[in-house]
Amino acid sequence: KDGSCEIKDTHPESLQQLDTEPITFTYDVSYEYSSQNWATRWDPLLDGGKGQKDIQWISISISVMLTLTLTLIVGGILLKTVHNDFVRYNGLEDEADMLNESGWKLVHADVFRTPPRAELLCIMNGAGAQILWTLLSTLAIAVFGLVSPSHRGALLTSLVCMWVALSSVS
Repeated sequence: KDGSCEIKDTHPESLQQLDTEPITFTYDVSYEYSSQNWATRWDPLLDGGKGQKDIQWISISISVMLTLTLTLIVGGILLKTVHNDFVRYNGLEDEADMLNESGWKLVHADVFRTPPRAELLCIMNGAGAQILWTLLSTLAIAVFGLVSPSHRGALLTSLVCMWVALSSVS
C-alpha cells in the first residue's frame, strides 16, 4: 500500500509425493512476419554512424601530444649524442688514437657490406611485407563494411584473394 515490501517469517511446507504420473509439457510458437530483408538484417546494428559520435577527441589529442613530446625528447638526446661524437672524432689528430678509437667510425662502412645469408634475409623481408599488407588490406575491407555478415566465409575469401593479389609485394 505504501510502496514497501514485507516478508513474514514462514516455515516451508513439505509436499507429499503422489503417484508417479507423467506430466505433459507443451509450448506454443507464434511466427511474426518481418518486412526486414534477410541480407540487411544486421544493418541497424552495424551502422556505427549514429551511435558512435561520442569519440573521445580529448583522449586522442592527449595521446598524440604525448607521443610527439616523447619523440622530440628522444630526438634531442640522440642529436646531442651524435653532435658530441662528431666534435670528439673531428678533434682527433693523432693516428694512433684513431686506430684505438671504437665507435661509429669503425663500422661506418659496414652498411655497404653484404650480410651473411642475404637471400634468406630478402625472402623473409618480402614474405613479411606480403603478410603485413594482406592483413592491413583485409582489415580495411572489414572495417569499411565491404564484406556482408550474411555471406559466410567472404572475409576469408577476401583474405586469400588479397594474399594472391599481393604476391608481387614479396
